[in-house]
Amino acid sequence: MSYENDLQQAARDSYRRGQLEWALWRWATTPDRLRDAPPAFLARIKRLLEIDLDIGRAGNKEPEATAFYSELPKGTGSDVGYSAFNASCLALGLDLLDAGFKQREVVSLLRAWRGELKVWFEQVLRSPPVHRGKPLPPSQRPNCPTYEKDGQLYADCRIYAVVEKVEMTEVFSGDPNAPAKGKPLIRKPRFCRGIQALAKELDGLPYRHRKAVVIEIAHPIEVVINWLAKAEVKKRGRQAA
Repeated sequence: MSYENDLQQAARDSYRRGQLEWALWRWATTPDRLRDAPPAFLARIKRLLEIDLDIGRAGNKEPEATAFYSELPKGTGSDVGYSAFNASCLALGLDLLDAGFKQREVVSLLRAWRGELKVWFEQVLRSPPVHRGKPLPPSQRPNCPTYEKDGQLYADCRIYAVVEKVEMTEVFSGDPNAPAKGKPLIRKPRFCRGIQALAKELDGLPYRHRKAVVIEIAHPIEVVINWLAKAEVKKRGRQAA
């Protein structure tokens, strides 16, 4: 079976909370630090899941509107299964937290972006950015753009999310489309494929919108799925939803 088929098979499986946490920690840290995930890291995951669940239950939302669930748990002791896509959304959520976004902002944003993220997730499964950790020649990823490094040409299957956030919303005073008082303006992300497309996207930022958060999402998706495939099911008591 090819690497791509292995990746797609792992992406179709369902995972337990312990496997999710284990895989996300190994994605987030480095091999020389592979100890058990510290409580602070697990608390970040727990809080994101709780906020998403609280919003979903309070608003009676459909599963498609959630950030990290394919199906809302029936109760606090539910045995929840998480898809690889939901795990990838959590990885992006952790990156957004690390970039300075607030927890509730992260959940709200990923709820709004979920449909578009699903499209890019499927794109990564078809054309993962690397093959077992090695860059690929263009012939193996003919549908990806390319980049040059050390005189060699490689396929560039990286996918970037460009997110603009404005905290100084007083600059929009008098604008009928201004955000509510005390709320930041967070524009819909723009996704681009490959470093050249990213450079073009950033080059087009006008001076009034001169800053943006850039997060690469293809490698996290691939790495998280690979770790999920290696994660063993841990026996535990009542599993938090």
